[in-house]
Amino acid sequence: MRRRAAQPWLLAGTALAAVAALSGCGIPTQSSPQALPRDQVPGNLLSPTVPSVATTTTVPSAFVPVHIFLLGSANASVSVVRNVTVPASMFAVMNALVAGPTTSERASGITSAMGADVRVLSANVQGGVATVDFNLAFGLISGIAQIEAVSQVVFTATDQTGVTSVAFEIVGSPADVPTANGVEVPGPVSASDYASLASSTTAP
Repeated sequence: MRRRAAQPWLLAGTALAAVAALSGCGIPTQSSPQALPRDQVPGNLLSPTVPSVATTTTVPSAFVPVHIFLLGSANASVSVVRNVTVPASMFAVMNALVAGPTTSERASGITSAMGADVRVLSANVQGGVATVDFNLAFGLISGIAQIEAVSQVVFTATDQTGVTSVAFEIVGSPADVPTANGVEVPGPVSASDYASLASSTTAP
C-alpha cells in the first residue's frame, strides 16, 4: 500500500499554526544579538571558578633503630640508638656514627674519638665483610684515639645483621689499622680484636 502524500495547502496551514503558537508563548525574537547589561549577567559567568588542582603529599620515610658505639666512662664503648632510613644501609649507619653524640649525650659524658671533620666516602657489605672508606681526616687520628675510633667502627658495623668483620680504606686505598694492643694489621678486623675496649653499657 502506498502512503498518500500530504497536500500542499495542509503543510502551509501547519507551519502557520506553529508560528502562531510560538508567538503566543511570549518568546521574544531579535533580528541581531545584543549585549546584556552587566547587572543582568549571572555572577558565576562574570567570575568563573577555576577547579583547584589536587596537591600531592610527601610520604614520610620509614626509619629503623640501629646501635652505634661511642665512648663512655673510661673511654669504654657505649651503645646508643639512632634511627636511620630503611633499609639501614651500612653507609647510613656509618654516617650516624661519625655524626657523634647528641648534645644531651655529651652532657652525660659520652664522646667520640672521631672529630667533626671525619667523613664516610662509601660503605658496603659483601660476604660478611663491611668495607668502609673514610676521608683523610680519619687517617690522621693518632695514638689511643686511633684505636678507639677503629673500635667504634668495628663494634658498630658488626652489630648489624650478617657483618662479621671490617676492612678499612682511606680515600679508596686499603689501610692498616691498630688492634686493641696497638699492633697494626691489614684487616679485616673483628670485634674480638677489641674485646678489651668492649662494654655492655647501653646509654638511655
